[in-house]
Amino acid sequence: MRKFVAVCCLALGLMIVPGVAAAGPIGTNVCGLNSAGGGECDIFADYTSNGASLLGIAEGNLGSYLLGYTFLLNATADLTDGFQAEDVAHILVIHDSLFELFSNTVFNLGFGDIFAAASSAALIDGISPSIGQLAGCPPSPAGVPSLGGVGYCNNGDLVTVYATWGTLAGDAGQDLLRIHTALPPDTGGGPTDPAPVPEPGTLSLFFLGGSAAVASLRRRRREAQTQA
Repeated sequence: MRKFVAVCCLALGLMIVPGVAAAGPIGTNVCGLNSAGGGECDIFADYTSNGASLLGIAEGNLGSYLLGYTFLLNATADLTDGFQAEDVAHILVIHDSLFELFSNTVFNLGFGDIFAAASSAALIDGISPSIGQLAGCPPSPAGVPSLGGVGYCNNGDLVTVYATWGTLAGDAGQDLLRIHTALPPDTGGGPTDPAPVPEPGTLSLFFLGGSAAVASLRRRRREAQTQA
């Protein structure tokens, strides 16, 4: 009976939140190149979908990243009683050519499974997270698991980390990744508009037609992987 009531309440809740199924990240996920030729990416939280906010090749992801997880901890996290899902606001999963940002909301029904995987450094795409991927904000707080390829940051409106990439040929580096979690302001005139995509001068190559340069850099990384 409790399960039936809970399901009914959830259904009613979804009915009074228009556009949940069509909702998405609060901004536009994108990667580009800075003036030094390094990668810079922006990924925005998705608070209304059952799944992750995605930043992949279609959004300019350069690829060749070492696999790993990053936890964004709630400001109210109580780690004295063990590390639990309610201590976490968001989880970043770093694949070779994809960033996934999972947000801990009532809509994201699989967040508990992602938390279990990340807190045990589970395989990503069949491969163990890399000890070289430290996309976090050291030092790690007391009370969290110390695992290779797993980083930790305190949650905030904007969290900046560095995602490490490397190729079998020995090329390696770090790309800047900005994680945006602040809800856009509600203008009171209907559905909230997504936050505008930041366009700093450092990303001018991308916005001024530098997508070819992005593709070229991605191709070089891929060739270094396959030829080694």
